[in-house]
Amino acid sequence: MIDWKPAADFEKQWRSRQKTFMRRIAADLFRRVVERTPVDTGRARANWDLTINNPSDRLDIDDFGQPVLVPPAIAQITGKEKIYLVNNLPYIERLEHGWSKQAPAGMVRLSMAEIDAELEQIFGAST
Repeated sequence: MIDWKPAADFEKQWRSRQKTFMRRIAADLFRRVVERTPVDTGRARANWDLTINNPSDRLDIDDFGQPVLVPPAIAQITGKEKIYLVNNLPYIERLEHGWSKQAPAGMVRLSMAEIDAELEQIFGAST
């Protein structure tokens, strides 16, 4: 008789590692984007939000505080859902496309390209 318990244990470990991997990637992307966001008043940095399955509609026009470094939604990532990184400020697209000399190459595109390159180094080119 075949003992299937090792296969079931492997699958359970894989699912756990998949969640951890996806959470780390999402947290790393969020951190990179926030850190690259130009600062004048702090509003742009403080308005980044990471949500699951639905984009955030949050907009804090009076928020000049410290940005969240690890959004609460990170803990809910299982690896099966859509993850949204959103900033609803009306001028965030201009910042992304070089409006500020502090981030002439943008924040999101650059951070995503870096993570993509790092993943490609680990796993090889996607087909």
